[in-house]
Amino acid sequence: FVNTLQKSHNESSNDYFTHMISYGVTKSAYRCNDDPSSVKDTTFLIDTSGSMLGAGLCPPGMGRCSRMDVARWALRRVVPAVIHQTEQSGDPGKITMTGFVGLNTTSNVDAELNRRDVVFYDPAEDANRSDQETADQLNDQLMDMCPEWWHTTPLGIHIDALADDMGDGESGCNAEGVCDPDKRRINRITVLSDGENMNGKSPIGVAQYIKETYPNMVVNVIDVAGTARGVRELQSIASITGGEYYKADNPDELLNAFYHSSGICDPYIPINPVDTKGCASRY
Repeated sequence: FVNTLQKSHNESSNDYFTHMISYGVTKSAYRCNDDPSSVKDTTFLIDTSGSMLGAGLCPPGMGRCSRMDVARWALRRVVPAVIHQTEQSGDPGKITMTGFVGLNTTSNVDAELNRRDVVFYDPAEDANRSDQETADQLNDQLMDMCPEWWHTTPLGIHIDALADDMGDGESGCNAEGVCDPDKRRINRITVLSDGENMNGKSPIGVAQYIKETYPNMVVNVIDVAGTARGVRELQSIASITGGEYYKADNPDELLNAFYHSSGICDPYIPINPVDTKGCASRY
């Protein structure tokens, strides 16, 4: 048994500290940083290729469901926690999320992202928004995030467009070139995917471009399938950009991977999530 971040709630005994079972993580230790001042902007990129309609190992009470349904379940818990943590910073950044929006050029994907991505937290506008409003907006977006069986996996082109849209974080260096590592703030992309890139730019080439162009950006990758070719590619994306790779093929691992990749030590769920399956789920 492993003491995971997510605890179960035993209704009969009101024991809030009953440990859930962990199914074996691929990393022996996780970085945990609850200082929100270390991160500027965060974007979640969710794979909406057809394979995300495949059967997933579902949380209790959901019956049979797809990988996308499991991703929704985790994101309903993670995004509010990330927002809560971000709000603790004296200089918070933005939080956005998107699925795949096109299979063409980076410029076309970038233009489409600017029309369709969803900002869940913008410090200039959302400081006084209620938890319920955030939860409702999040759920609406998740329910509309629908994989189609004919969609492939254009990971590289989307990571590239997001990186260019976000830009670099903050170097922590002053005008004289004196740098303070403690003041460095990263921009972070967290990718959830279940397979290797199928068209467009090579994700490994994009990762090298990010390393050279945006040294204060990291790409964390959560792999929910673990195909042989996909593992090598997804691990390389994270490694090149200084991010972390997580293998998560069940709900507990997925939720913990999201929490750890977001630097969350103390999960915060202000609204009891309503776990509804979305789209035309075959389950």
